Amino acid sequence: MEYEDSATSPSIEHRASAVGHLLLITHYLLLIFLCGCTNPDKYHDKADRQVYEILKKKRKALLNRDNDFTIDRPAVTLRDKILGKDKKLENRTKGAAIPEEERFATPGDGLQPAGVQQVVDPIILSLPRALEIAAENGREYQEEKEQVYLSALSLTLEEHAFSNRFAGLILGGFTQTDEANRSGDVETQGILNRRFASGSRLAASLGLKAVKILSGNVDSSILTELDLEYVKPLLRGAGRKVVMEGLLQAERDVVYAVQLFARFEKEFAVQIVRDFYNVLEQQTIMDNELLNYQTLTKSREEAEAKEEAQRLPNIQLDQTRQNELRARSRWIAATERYQGALDRFRIVLGLPTDAPVELDRREIEALREVEPPQVDFDPAAAIKEALESRLDYFVAIARIEDSERKIEVAKNGLLPDLDLTVTSSVESRRPNHLGDLRIKNGRYTAGASIGLPFDRLGERNAFRQAEINLERTKRLRDEIEDIVKLQVRNAHRALIQTSESFQIQKQSEVLAMRRVKGANLLLQSGRAQARDLLEAQDALINAQNALIGALVDYRVARLEYLRDTGSLDVDVALKLPAN
Repeated sequence: MEYEDSATSPSIEHRASAVGHLLLITHYLLLIFLCGCTNPDKYHDKADRQVYEILKKKRKALLNRDNDFTIDRPAVTLRDKILGKDKKLENRTKGAAIPEEERFATPGDGLQPAGVQQVVDPIILSLPRALEIAAENGREYQEEKEQVYLSALSLTLEEHAFSNRFAGLILGGFTQTDEANRSGDVETQGILNRRFASGSRLAASLGLKAVKILSGNVDSSILTELDLEYVKPLLRGAGRKVVMEGLLQAERDVVYAVQLFARFEKEFAVQIVRDFYNVLEQQTIMDNELLNYQTLTKSREEAEAKEEAQRLPNIQLDQTRQNELRARSRWIAATERYQGALDRFRIVLGLPTDAPVELDRREIEALREVEPPQVDFDPAAAIKEALESRLDYFVAIARIEDSERKIEVAKNGLLPDLDLTVTSSVESRRPNHLGDLRIKNGRYTAGASIGLPFDRLGERNAFRQAEINLERTKRLRDEIEDIVKLQVRNAHRALIQTSESFQIQKQSEVLAMRRVKGANLLLQSGRAQARDLLEAQDALINAQNALIGALVDYRVARLEYLRDTGSLDVDVALKLPAN
């Protein structure tokens, strides 16, 4: 009896030790695996790679663009630079106190506390540079880009639903009732799920189970189990059109997002140009009003000298003084309008309202060199071009097809359930023979399940909703078509009006300048009164302000016409970054 105990005891202890090591190793491997899989940076990078690859293909096919699309912003934007935000200082001091020598550093020390604006020379922005900054810092532009990204991210989830989906499970336990009865178990299970375009579903599970490995009087055992389940729907939920609808819609949503963002780029660019030239217009008007004020100040001084020499009636001197005061008031009001327009434009660019930014005055001078051509317009041809080019109209048409498909899918949901199911379960022939699966001795079942359509209220409502949505998308398509036509006609009328206005204001400026020159000569010869010169000067300033407004209006009207007809090339015409 002692011999048998001594012979069996080492064997049991050996098995217990081996399995104990196996449990320990499995535990550590599981921890390492989980640590590797839960790294957020890896998920972030993998999502970006998959999304950007989708968008690269779609943008190439739809827009013939090869450049990379990204929602990542520069580590240090122009806004950060203006605010003096040092990224390295921010990252280093997160969660920690900023050293005193850095908190109270002077600008000469090369350190600047975050959020404190640095005093720097004004940044002079050209129109192309303003467009780049708007694309880099603009909040609306960034949100539109992120919407495109999110549409492609949703597509990755739909694609994943039809891929091989793996899962793993490891369970371990230990039980002790007394010193002689101890047991432990480890169970590992690998699971494969696959969904097919026909609607069929396959679930496979392969597991290893080690039981009673530490008992002092029962042998340990390890078993292998293989389970399969295959389900094929025949009525409701069956068919490629029904099953693949989610994936197909997600793919089309990415197409829509890419097309609508391309349309948004054109609208965004025209908006930036409009705001840019509006600021320059206000700045030019401010300069004109200042020059007018300075001219009238000089005229007032000359009038005072003549009045002292009794060569000018006092009433004419008072008129000169009143015009000077009115000119000063106009200059102050023009200055306020310019500063307000510049502040609003800074916000559009995504910059602080107190950012040291000014616009390049040469841009407004370049407009003066452009002579508006005669407008040649064929309404039918222009509208036809717009309907063949406008991406928002394409999307409206495509969404009618989506609504029609949704009706067919909803009809399928009203059918009864009829599913064929096949299952199998196979274990290893005897313990500790892991690869010895006895297929012939497995358990197999096959059957069918029928679900009668007694409760289909939700499906009925979905079907009726799909029918209504179809009518809505048709009306939306018609509305967008009418809007496109209206926009083209309005854009053409605005182009003609601004072109004619430019010619009128140009001639008006020439006449006003001639009038001022003549009034000066007559006043010097004593054949005119001060009032004549003041009126001529006032007419000149109004003509100059009207001319700069006509220049800006024509430039914007031209871009809006190209935008509304769908022929505006943002990358070429406006130098907008092609993101």
